Amino acid sequence: MNHKDRRNQNWYYEKKGIYLITNKLEQGAPPLGNLRPNNIIDAVIEPTPFGRIVELCWNQMEDQVDYLMERQLMPDHHHGIVQRKLACNEQLGVKIQSFKRACTILLRSFLRRELLGWNDERIIPNLQPTKNYCEASAILGLPMPLQRDYCPVIDSTFTDKRLFAERFNDRILDSNLIYPRLYVLNNPRVLAMKQLFPGLCKASNAILFKGRYYDMVGNRYLLEYPWREYVQISRSISEDELQKKQEYYLNCIATGAVIVSAGISPGEREIVDIALTHGGFLIHVSNNNMPPNYKPATQYAVACLEGRFLEISPCEYGCKHSFDRETCLQLNMIAKELCQ
Repeated sequence: MNHKDRRNQNWYYEKKGIYLITNKLEQGAPPLGNLRPNNIIDAVIEPTPFGRIVELCWNQMEDQVDYLMERQLMPDHHHGIVQRKLACNEQLGVKIQSFKRACTILLRSFLRRELLGWNDERIIPNLQPTKNYCEASAILGLPMPLQRDYCPVIDSTFTDKRLFAERFNDRILDSNLIYPRLYVLNNPRVLAMKQLFPGLCKASNAILFKGRYYDMVGNRYLLEYPWREYVQISRSISEDELQKKQEYYLNCIATGAVIVSAGISPGEREIVDIALTHGGFLIHVSNNNMPPNYKPATQYAVACLEGRFLEISPCEYGCKHSFDRETCLQLNMIAKELCQ
């Protein structure tokens, strides 16, 4: 994920690409929506007036260059997947900043109406209302500004208020959009899961299990499940043998086994994908450091919020390592120990 001033230096943001854009609210800004109802299966975000402002401004970004795909309001942030179909001289970041400025203009207009009243004289004259604001006024039920007014701003007490924080995050996506789309659309369910089971999607550190300390995130009860199936597949396995392995593990998944794997070799990753897509249970052994704000990778998010996933990392690593041979052997040994 890339920060606004820490972009991928080897990537030209004017060219074609697919991006997951996340904008967080400014501290103290009003929420964009509320979780309704408070259960996992039917969870949705009900937009506030400020959320409707964001939806309107986001939809207006679509043109012949940029195609807007999945998007999701959350109480304190907004996700959107954007496909840049054509190369363009304007960087995508410039368009995102324009979107955020439009949201702030409408936020201030709404606050001015609610807090000061539209007959208040504290306005700056001689600026014209924008087309976006006029369109938004009709949709949101805001009064149309007089031609002498600019898109109204609340008085000096509120002039520093904006809806979104100054910067934003982006993730460059490849053509496989299954998991990013699920990640975006399942955000309300993740929030419901966090509220109902606050420890499930939160990283826990230095948990002692079978004589070793681990960092964990996900459903720790999977470690106590009676049938845990260890997966290790050599890179040199033949196609026939791999197919037999896949059939065996698919049968294990169908009958309720917990798949345990470091997911290192291509064959192991295929079994992990089978478990994720077929509703199976998965314990993923990694060497990731887990700070308090740690989240599982995108492809694991849905399984995590459904209680089907646990990521476990031995504390002895301390930080993320590359997969050298020694590390791979160690992770596979730990995965095997977890099944004993």
